[in-house]
Amino acid sequence: MIIPWTATGVVDALYGGLFLTDSSANLLDKIQRFPQAFLWLWLNTLAFAITNQMAAHSVTEDSINKPWRAIPSGRITSTQARNLLLGLVPVVYVINTYLGAGNTTLMAFILNWMYNDLGGSDIHYIVRNLINALAMVVASTGTTQVAIHTGDFRTSHVITSRGYQWLAIKAAIIFTTLQVQDLRDQEGDRARLRSTVPIVLGDELARWSIAVPILLWSLLAPYFWAMRADGYVLPVFLGLIMCGRVLFLRTVSADQVTWRLWGLWTLSIFFLPLYKQFEFYAAW
Repeated sequence: MIIPWTATGVVDALYGGLFLTDSSANLLDKIQRFPQAFLWLWLNTLAFAITNQMAAHSVTEDSINKPWRAIPSGRITSTQARNLLLGLVPVVYVINTYLGAGNTTLMAFILNWMYNDLGGSDIHYIVRNLINALAMVVASTGTTQVAIHTGDFRTSHVITSRGYQWLAIKAAIIFTTLQVQDLRDQEGDRARLRSTVPIVLGDELARWSIAVPILLWSLLAPYFWAMRADGYVLPVFLGLIMCGRVLFLRTVSADQVTWRLWGLWTLSIFFLPLYKQFEFYAAW
């Protein structure tokens, strides 16, 4: 998911004045900074992954759901992972500040701490989804900041009200549909005593709680951008496939595929600003 989420942040940067009151970097500069944006997101994801996987209850869960991961497979110990993290955190912050997204990195650290160390991933599915939604917005915002960073720290890049509206919609999409990832992990989540939607509400209700919002967002997101009919095609098409899979294909292997398809569906929505910008090509 790192490359797609990097791309969504760069897409928001490419849309220029809609999201930012000051975007002095030109189009080519933003595209050329894709590797830096990728690095920013990869470093934050690395810090999150280590924190997420090194606790004892995480190892128990991964031994069931993801035994190929580094700690349950024996390639590294939890103590070694913790020592690695101690050295990694300041390095990540220094590099990301240089890249132009230091404050956003601090927000990512706070959400990481809340999710993994304070038990936000386990205490309740609403808290879990909320932190995940905020983290996705932070990821998108951070990559955008890096993409438009000119190297001049005096330059101000302020998100516009329209930009905040779009970020809120992206967060709401994540918050209301992310429980799709929990369908595949129910056995391990029960072993960890994690309060996910399928475990708390039951598998049937959990699947409907995913299908209905996906269908709604497939229509509402293009409407927000005042898209023409062709702008609805891909989100609605993928959304309908998602709904069908969630409701009728209920094996663990099917849920794994559905989770991957969810990533593709979200991209079809998050790339709508770019499609809107070049919509005039449809008139040719």
